[in-house]
Amino acid sequence: MSDGAAPTKPRGPSLSYGTLKKLSFAHSGVYVCLLIVWLVPGLALATSIFGFVHGIGWILMVLLILLALRARVVPLRTATAVAVLGGIAPFFGSYEFIREGRRREDSAATGAGDHSEAGVAPQGVSPRIGWILMVLLILLALRARVVPLRTATAVAVLGGIAPFFGSYEFIREGRRREDSAATGAGDQSEAGVAPQGVSPSAR
Repeated sequence: MSDGAAPTKPRGPSLSYGTLKKLSFAHSGVYVCLLIVWLVPGLALATSIFGFVHGIGWILMVLLILLALRARVVPLRTATAVAVLGGIAPFFGSYEFIREGRRREDSAATGAGDHSEAGVAPQGVSPRIGWILMVLLILLALRARVVPLRTATAVAVLGGIAPFFGSYEFIREGRRREDSAATGAGDQSEAGVAPQGVSPSAR
């Protein structure tokens, strides 16, 4: 039985579960190579190459896993491990693929239902497209250092429960930036004022 997956008809364009699992393991292999060349001195070029491949691979995996989630090829838990935790290390996603494969094998062996046990979302529960898009956008913004990790976590993780967490964190981050800008402006204005008791140079 291949990956223990019950044959299901995808509800949109997506790669198969087995193909996604293989790609996840390939991405983890690239990351292992990146760690090795990073630890060995004098391999700056190799580190840059593997780092680039890892970055592109993670972006592609996020896109593919979101399409697979929409097509109900993988459950939300696996998609979260690949898209969110995979930004830290792809091993999380690969491990979750192993766990999901075992769950599917157990379901097939016990002859349980053909939806939730097969890793497919129950009927009537559609993926939240808005949250999926926000996860993709916030991860790209995190990689580009547009938002901090705290904001990205609130949107991507807590946003799966309720989007208010992400919105509230955006408000807090906006206030922190305003305070930093005000503090920086104050420092600059103070730097341009001559200290008390020191007369300006004669013209």
